[in-house]
Amino acid sequence: MQGFKTGGRKSGIPNRITTKLKDELSEHLETYIETQFNEDWNELTARERVRVALSISQLLVPKPLPEPPLEDEKPNFIEVRIVRPDGTTEDWNKRNKE
Repeated sequence: MQGFKTGGRKSGIPNRITTKLKDELSEHLETYIETQFNEDWNELTARERVRVALSISQLLVPKPLPEPPLEDEKPNFIEVRIVRPDGTTEDWNKRNKE
């Protein structure tokens, strides 16, 4: 029987260990940034600084979600008309359906 929850943590209640771990990591990271980060940053080569900056930016800036196609913007069909030098026209769609 899948999908039926019989015990454990209630839905919507955060995991205490995960929350505690996140809080502690956040505190350590904040202390590191305030005390040691600038010194470590200055010891990096230009290439290493770019890699670190790109890695950090991926954590800070969320990746864009793909936009679903809008049904209203899709054309039902594409009309193709052939215009000859003498000015006469032919509907290419009708010619190729036959």
